[in-house]
Amino acid sequence: MRAIERNVHPKVRAVTAVALLWSCVWLLMGIALGTYDGSDLYGSSLPGLAVVWMVWGGVSGAVFAVLLAVAESGRALVRLSLVRSAVWGALGSMTLPAATMVMDVFGGHGHVAPVDWAGVLFLGLSAALGSACAVGTVAVVRRPPHR
Repeated sequence: MRAIERNVHPKVRAVTAVALLWSCVWLLMGIALGTYDGSDLYGSSLPGLAVVWMVWGGVSGAVFAVLLAVAESGRALVRLSLVRSAVWGALGSMTLPAATMVMDVFGGHGHVAPVDWAGVLFLGLSAALGSACAVGTVAVVRRPPHR
């Protein structure tokens, strides 16, 4: 039992740390977007919009960390290329908007709804932000320890 705890605990801790880091970055994006827009985006106030972006970032970061742990399990993060980390970040961050788009398209209306192009735009924005966060996350891991 102790061996399982030793293997699982650091991985859970790593996923949690990445999720928290990403949620902070995405929170700033939500605040910036809410401040720039000045109006209620999708009926959300600035605090509501910031919280939505924070949760979205946390989920995206957690999915990225799990994808990375599963797909790159035999490699050290310091040897992972930034391009590969950017791809995993894009995939991880597109999971939540893609899932909501699929639910919208096949939403039980008895017919397939047309594609929501605003959703496609958010999918692209999410991929870009996820790629940037992934590259930043790997860069932080690669940084030598501070003495």
